[in-house]
Amino acid sequence: MFCFGNMPRKSGFLIFIFLILMIKVLFYSEKVKIKTMRISTKTKSDISNITGNMMTTAKKDYTKNFLYIVNSDQCIRDYLVQIDMLGDPDNLDVLVLSYKTPCEDLKLNHIKYVFGPNTTWGSGRNVAWTYAQKHLGKYLYYVFLDEDIILKPTLPRILSKDALNKQNLNISILRQFENFLLETQPAVGAPLRSVFDPLGIYDFNECCPGEDNHDKQWNLTERIPMIRFDECFAAFHNKAIGHIMPLDVQYDAISWWGAGRYLHMKSYYYFHRQLARYTPMTVHNPQHKDYPQGTIPYVDIIKNIRSKVPMSYRNATIFMQDLKIMAGDGWRWHIHIHPLKPTFELAPKNDEIVPFKYIDTIRHF
Repeated sequence: MFCFGNMPRKSGFLIFIFLILMIKVLFYSEKVKIKTMRISTKTKSDISNITGNMMTTAKKDYTKNFLYIVNSDQCIRDYLVQIDMLGDPDNLDVLVLSYKTPCEDLKLNHIKYVFGPNTTWGSGRNVAWTYAQKHLGKYLYYVFLDEDIILKPTLPRILSKDALNKQNLNISILRQFENFLLETQPAVGAPLRSVFDPLGIYDFNECCPGEDNHDKQWNLTERIPMIRFDECFAAFHNKAIGHIMPLDVQYDAISWWGAGRYLHMKSYYYFHRQLARYTPMTVHNPQHKDYPQGTIPYVDIIKNIRSKVPMSYRNATIFMQDLKIMAGDGWRWHIHIHPLKPTFELAPKNDEIVPFKYIDTIRHF
């Protein structure tokens, strides 16, 4: 048995000193441990706050990224419901407005069919848009398209090296267009288009007659400004579409193109520099069905739109200038922007979408 009483005095003193040191060491260790626990607790709290803020910031107020609204005579083709097209339920929903015959093909739960008999191109879109607002959730982008179009990568001769290098050959051109929308957030986004000649770009025929051929290198960047876009395929941000829809269908008896002109001109006046053309994708529209194709003057369209904007914007220079230009022979070159000589610049990527934000933008002709 260990006993202090039998030890020499010197040994007892050394043991006493040793015990004092041990007590100090233990006290210090506990103090450091407590401090470390406090720091650790604080760190976890900070991390929790950061995570919470990130979750709050990233919280979505919409159901999915995309709702595709399709005009079709009956059911949409198998080509469109492939997984790399509209058959991707994790990323998108589809609303189909069939105008001739109801579609009974209900195999895919994320594709909803509604029947709109006797509707025109414009009124059909309005019916579908009204249905979406009442019965479907909110989406980040609403993409309108006609069922008979073909989506394809743009020919390499059209694009710059940077635009070509950015293309992802592992995913479909539609997924690439969607990624472009998510990365840049335009108010309205649309591709290039070809009509009669699948190797040509019809936009070039309209903006720059005689300048394009099958060998010309255009070297276009991925995104360029636009006014006129083909209404058969276009995407609208949820902060923009409520200001653009519904379409004005008063022209339908004369021409279905009147509603289309109304669509792209209203988009332009409300959001101007926030309309972006995605050059790596081309929509090919080889069919033109039988429907009224008379002429609705752009001046009438502009007057219509101008009469409905807030009073503070009705005398904006852009309206006065366009009414004068569109009344003459130069209207075609006014709305079809030369891609290499744009008369105004695009807004920055992810620019806040606000109507009339760029109403006073001066175009450099």
